[in-house]
Parts: sequence; C-alpha cells; structure tokens
Amino acid sequence: MNTFMDNLVGMLLVLAVLGVVALPSLIGLVHERRVDRQIRASSLAR
Repeated sequence: MNTFMDNLVGMLLVLAVLGVVALPSLIGLVHERRVDRQIRASSLAR
C-alpha cells in the first residue's frame, strides 16, 4: 500500500509540474488566436 501511495504522489507531482509549465503557453496560444481573429475581422470590414 505504501508503494501505491508513493507512486500516486509521484504521478500527481509530475502532472502538476507539467500543468505549471504548459499553462502559460496555452494561455498565450488562446490570446494569439483571439488577436488574429480580431485582425482578420477588421481587415474584412474595410
């Protein structure tokens, strides 16, 4: 049982670190897509 808990904590820690590393890039990607959509809409409105 102790080994199971150690493995579970290890996996959760790895997933948490992955989330902390990947979250800023995902936020930036969403922001860039929104800006691109706004630029495309403004160029079509002209």
